[in-house]
Amino acid sequence: MAARLTASTSRRFVLTGGAAALALAAGTSAAGSAFPAGPDAGLIALCADLDAMQRNLDALFDDDGLGMDDDELEAADAAAYRIDLDQRHLLNRICTLQVAGLGGCRALARSLAVLRPDLRGVSSSGDMDVRLTAALVRGLIGEGA
Repeated sequence: MAARLTASTSRRFVLTGGAAALALAAGTSAAGSAFPAGPDAGLIALCADLDAMQRNLDALFDDDGLGMDDDELEAADAAAYRIDLDQRHLLNRICTLQVAGLGGCRALARSLAVLRPDLRGVSSSGDMDVRLTAALVRGLIGEGA
């Protein structure tokens, strides 16, 4: 089944998971990457979409906005605000889903690593909860200590 979102697709459809539902039918995340079928397929797809949104957000302010004029900064801020709202809505959906297996755990860990890249560098200092979270994330996404 070929699913395609067009410019006329309503914002509400996308925000309520229509993109993820179409992607599930097509066997990809709405961001376009393939994911394995299984009990966590929906969760994996939503996490991939959250990751893509974060990468888009990070790309808006390459070099911390240096070299951008006021109009460019204003446009980037407006885009960042919209992405943030979409991410919060998507995160609410993700957090309501039950994780069924290791694939879902890994998807959540990858999303956490994308949202908090500083966790990858935590090893022997800092609060115990942060260190344990970092170790868990690194273990699930296949990165060493």
